[in-house]
Amino acid sequence: MDNQTIVLTNEDGEELNLQLLDVCEYEDKEYAILMEVTVSDEAEIYIFEVVDDEDGNDASYYEVEDDDVLEAVFEIFKDEYQDVFQFE
Repeated sequence: MDNQTIVLTNEDGEELNLQLLDVCEYEDKEYAILMEVTVSDEAEIYIFEVVDDEDGNDASYYEVEDDDVLEAVFEIFKDEYQDVFQFE
C-alpha cells in the first residue's frame, strides 16, 4: 500500500493527519485502517468505513460505531500485519 496521507477533521474541528495503512473487506463493506502520523512510538489506529460516491471518484470515510465490526476488522489487520507492527 502506498504511503498515502489523509487529512480528516474530527467533531471538534481539529485536523487529523492519518496514514492509510490498508483497506480490507468485511461483510461486503470496505474499511480503511489509518494510523495517526506522529513521531511517537505509540500511534493510534483508526478504522473507518469507506463509501465511494456514485461515480466512484471520491470516497467518504464514516466512523464505525459497532464494536463487533471494529474488533473483526482490527483482527483481520493484525493477522495480515503481525510481522510489521507490534500489537499489545
